[in-house]
Amino acid sequence: MKYPLTEQGLNKLKEELKTLESVKRPIANNRVKAARRFCDFNENATFQEAVQELAQIDKRRKQIEHIIRHATIIEKDTKETTIKLGSTVTFQELPHHHTETYTIVGKAEANPLEGSISIESPFAKGLLGAKRNDIVPIYTPEGEIKVKVLAIY
Repeated sequence: MKYPLTEQGLNKLKEELKTLESVKRPIANNRVKAARRFCDFNENATFQEAVQELAQIDKRRKQIEHIIRHATIIEKDTKETTIKLGSTVTFQELPHHHTETYTIVGKAEANPLEGSISIESPFAKGLLGAKRNDIVPIYTPEGEIKVKVLAIY
């Protein structure tokens, strides 16, 4: 499986991996070691929590390593005329005229709170292939809405 990522998204994952390996994992490992000092550590809640935290960190490390190993960098087209993976799009919800801007990215780097949406999301699926000034229907779980594409970067 390939994971489409922007260069920025790949770098962000690499930074997260570095933090997990150099900061969070050593701290969690030290917590496990400290909790082992208790004689019956199998029933010690502190030990169990520390082991669980370490396991979660290792699971996330493996996920990130897998994504990085199978990443495909999205090439940015400087003269985009249609919306595609990697496009940054400003659109206006109709009839409310609420304006939003998002970058369409792969699922692995999507974070709507930071302005990136997954190519698998209803918004991205509806926007793909649209051009500037197109009015596009977006099918969401709440129903259909229409948006006007204002700009593609």
